[in-house]
Parts: sequence; C-alpha cells; structure tokens
Amino acid sequence: MNRWGIAVSVAILFLLLIPTKSFIQDSPIFEFDKVVHLVIFAGLTAVSFQGLNRWFEQEQLTLNPVRVATLYAMGFGVLIEFLQDWLPTGRSFEFFDIVADATGALIMYVLLQNRFRSNTSK
Repeated sequence: MNRWGIAVSVAILFLLLIPTKSFIQDSPIFEFDKVVHLVIFAGLTAVSFQGLNRWFEQEQLTLNPVRVATLYAMGFGVLIEFLQDWLPTGRSFEFFDIVADATGALIMYVLLQNRFRSNTSK
C-alpha cells in the first residue's frame, strides 16, 4: 500500500473512533450515516488498490490487487466497529455500519475489477 492508502486508513480510523454522541442526526427516512460509510470505504478500496497495484506489478506478485484492496477495506471496517465497541469513545458496534462499509468496498470492487481486467487483457 502506498502513503495515500496508509494516510486514508489513519484518517478513517481517527474519524470513526473519536468520541462523539453523533456528528449527524440520522433521519428515519434516510440513513445518511450509512451513505457516509459506503462512500468512505469505496474510497479506501480505490486508494488501497492504487498502491497495491503498483506494488504487485513491481514485485511481480500474482495476487489480484482489486481483491486484496477490497478484503482490506472490509476487514478494516469490521475492526473499526469492534474497536468502537471496546474503546470508551461513546460509540457502539453497529452491524449495519459493517454492511455499509462492505457495500462500498464491493461497489468499488466491481468498478475496479472491470477496469483491471480491461487493462491486463491489453
């Protein structure tokens, strides 16, 4: 992973673990918090892919960088939810945050996988 991937990971860790009651009041109609999670983890997947793709090419690794970036983002989302539950931050574990994180990562997976396949088939 490159510096940007690490920086984005640290920023997400900080933002999702700082003590707070709520940055955004959830509406019963539209769960804005879940949309934020989706976008953040789609972005993390994309940034992670960029660094991993370069590194895998340089090291001639046969792993699929899109899959690795997606699994990293999803695992990171699960880790953050458990940390929110265990640390005294005023935050709590929310299963649907994990669902939103994974959905964002998987949406980016589909977009990147299509691009990755077309670039490797040339």
